Amino acid sequence: MRIGAALSTDPDAATAAEAAVDGARSQIGGAEVSLAVVVASRQHAPSAEAALETVRIKAGPERVIGCVAETVVGGDREVEEGPAVAVWLACLPEPVETFRMEFVRTSEGGLFGGYRFEEAGPGPYLLIGDPFSFPTDLLLGHLNEWFPGTVLMGGMASGGMRSGDTRLFLDGRVADTGAIGARLPGIAIRALVSQGCRPIGNVYTVTRAEGNVVHELGGRPPLERLQELVATLSPQDRELVGRGLHVGRVIDEYKTELKRGDFLIRGVAGVDPQSGATRGGRQDRGRGDHPVPRAGRGHRG
Repeated sequence: MRIGAALSTDPDAATAAEAAVDGARSQIGGAEVSLAVVVASRQHAPSAEAALETVRIKAGPERVIGCVAETVVGGDREVEEGPAVAVWLACLPEPVETFRMEFVRTSEGGLFGGYRFEEAGPGPYLLIGDPFSFPTDLLLGHLNEWFPGTVLMGGMASGGMRSGDTRLFLDGRVADTGAIGARLPGIAIRALVSQGCRPIGNVYTVTRAEGNVVHELGGRPPLERLQELVATLSPQDRELVGRGLHVGRVIDEYKTELKRGDFLIRGVAGVDPQSGATRGGRQDRGRGDHPVPRAGRGHRG
């Protein structure tokens, strides 16, 4: 098994994809590519098809998955703003199976269509979902109940700001809803999670919010809470807050004892100095959520 990965920041999507493929190819030699994973920055979303087609032509992979994302990582580089394309190439012992899934809502809740895990055999699986149309938490619950031990890794595509903006790569197609994935038979994968930020301060209840704008934390403007918090921090922690402030939203608000892993991390996109309200990166906060400030560069999985 051979693996190669590289990143290019060329402003042209096709050129960036070609350069990233060349860099990844140099690490695996002339071996046949079983799977390519392609991640392009939001700036390349209008040219997503061109980037995907370039990877398929230059790398000649058997299968391709990927997406447009807010942040792109390749090798030892990370691009948070600006154009970038990262390509990961794998030469695996057995053929890779790619698939697409959709979630269909019904009067009784909903059901998953497009792929049946019980018929596919053991994984491991890689999965990338559209956060606006695919409830990954329900899928994980289904797998835990009916197929315990299934290894499923991946994440949600972060390149879209609203429904319909997501770009998911699957072989020669680009989709904007559902989820795409790959089954990698014949190998074992051990999952690791990198914590890019840590909690600071106290946990507060959101007492007033509208969309992704939080007006009150525990009955007071969020800016006042943050100013009080920063005043108590060490110089080192103040420096971390200056690099980037995030909010951890409790996944299960009914859980009494909270620890690491219980929060969904979101960046603070802006603060209104007059009202003291804060604006988050997604419209997913509401009354009754329990956020805790976090310092650092975000959470990566």
